[in-house]
Amino acid sequence: MSSDLANIRRQLKIKTGVVKSSTPSFTPRRQIKELDLYRQEEAENVQRVEKLKAEGADGADIRHAETVLQEAKKMVPSAKERTGNTVRDLKDLTNQVKEMPEMEGDENLMHAMEAIELAES
Repeated sequence: MSSDLANIRRQLKIKTGVVKSSTPSFTPRRQIKELDLYRQEEAENVQRVEKLKAEGADGADIRHAETVLQEAKKMVPSAKERTGNTVRDLKDLTNQVKEMPEMEGDENLMHAMEAIELAES
């Protein structure tokens, strides 16, 4: 049972860390940087498409640039979806273990519950 508890604590710690890294209250440097890069990429691709159209570029080149632009636009919702899945996983895990007497007052469980609360607010 102690190895099960160690595994549960480890999973709580890992999943809490992932949620914290993508929650605004925790200044998510990596996530902010990632979203900024996606936005920058999108803006650059918009300019590229407009430039190609203004220059009268080949239709295939314009279509390719538009495809790249559409892919760039999909990245932000994808990142948000991954974060949502992680929060759900952490919530499921905390719901499974919070009633266990061995987990009462556990620091990892408390941090996990705080992270969920912040992520959902």
